[in-house]
Amino acid sequence: MKTTEWSKKANQFGPILIVTAERGMAQRLTEMMRGLGPVPDTLWAGSEAEALHMMELSQPKLVFIEQPGRAVDGLALVKRMRQSAFACRQAPVVMISDDATVGAMRAAQSVGAHEFVVRPFSALDLAKRLEVLCVIQRDWIESEVYVGPDRRRFNSAAKGPERRGRAKAAPSA
Repeated sequence: MKTTEWSKKANQFGPILIVTAERGMAQRLTEMMRGLGPVPDTLWAGSEAEALHMMELSQPKLVFIEQPGRAVDGLALVKRMRQSAFACRQAPVVMISDDATVGAMRAAQSVGAHEFVVRPFSALDLAKRLEVLCVIQRDWIESEVYVGPDRRRFNSAAKGPERRGRAKAAPSA
């Protein structure tokens, strides 16, 4: 199964960094991506320290991070990446989790993850996440409390103060 946009744009996302304590998980993820089309160079980091080192040296264009992991606090790692001076700080991040709760998804979003996938996941689930990364370009937000992609999942007709102004002007029932 090949995905249309991923097949066209995969090389723009290389190298890919996979951060998980389990090398087997990284290998399975790489194989799933190979089934979807071309795969740029893939790197594996088994710890936070190793991941930060690779982010600085290799400047990955796509990062998969496991949350929670034995040797990795995925949420803290994404936050550190987003607030760093690394060239890859704006690279898309896909959080991989065993926790299928809304709270886990919102926690990943709040530290700057672009996408969230729950284990076990299929190649189709992965393909959907990769397609979204290829098709939807999110604005980059930097504020005192948040650094990362715009968390709004769908484009709103109004942005900024206009949107908020209309919300205040709307009569309450």
